[in-house]
Amino acid sequence: MRTRASKSITPKRKKKTYWTGVFITALTIVLFSGAFIWMGYNIYHHETEEQVAFEKHKKAFPIPGKVIQHKIVCMASNVYMGKDQLEVLVDGKTYYSCSPHCTAELLSRENVRMATDPFSNRIVNKAEAAISMSADSLGTILYFESEENLKRYLKN
Repeated sequence: MRTRASKSITPKRKKKTYWTGVFITALTIVLFSGAFIWMGYNIYHHETEEQVAFEKHKKAFPIPGKVIQHKIVCMASNVYMGKDQLEVLVDGKTYYSCSPHCTAELLSRENVRMATDPFSNRIVNKAEAAISMSADSLGTILYFESEENLKRYLKN
């Protein structure tokens, strides 16, 4: 047999349990939403910083068609570096690399030390070539037999 006291306690506990569940669910939704918003903001902010850094780096590129010093180009990866690189001596000629890996490539593979002149289509040694930035593809390094070939190439 139930007493009056037990009947009155049971409905209050059910209401309290129900509202506790609602509160915990709402709190969980708010916390997860906040975490996703925070992650999204950080991803966007990181991409924006990378874009700004790339634009700054792009402005530092030399003018296409201008002769570039050998020592600021990684000749193994054909990338303009903008600062002095490591010297690599092979058969009395000086090449430049940006890393130990690129140094090993220059030392061990002759085809890495050679390039094709885009004007004359002749093979040239990178250590003796006139180097310039491509006007067509930003960041692409071109090697020419001579500065005259570079000028002729730009006129076409």
